[in-house]
Amino acid sequence: ELHFDNANLPTVIEDLKRHFHLDIKTANTELLKCNFTGDFENPEINEVLEVLTFVLDLEIKKDNQQIILNGQGCDS
Repeated sequence: ELHFDNANLPTVIEDLKRHFHLDIKTANTELLKCNFTGDFENPEINEVLEVLTFVLDLEIKKDNQQIILNGQGCDS
């Protein structure tokens, strides 16, 4: 189970890295200003990425075992 309550994106990324054993990076440092709230029971990485993509208006690029998040970012 993953639970995020207005968590900043660096925290979300670290939790996802630990939970799914993946390398996740951001292409735009402005994304690090974003916050996310969401709960996932028995999550799959594609489900979590789909929600993040929708909520934070992200683009996801998968390259082998690395996931790169890109987008406009959020106002602080």
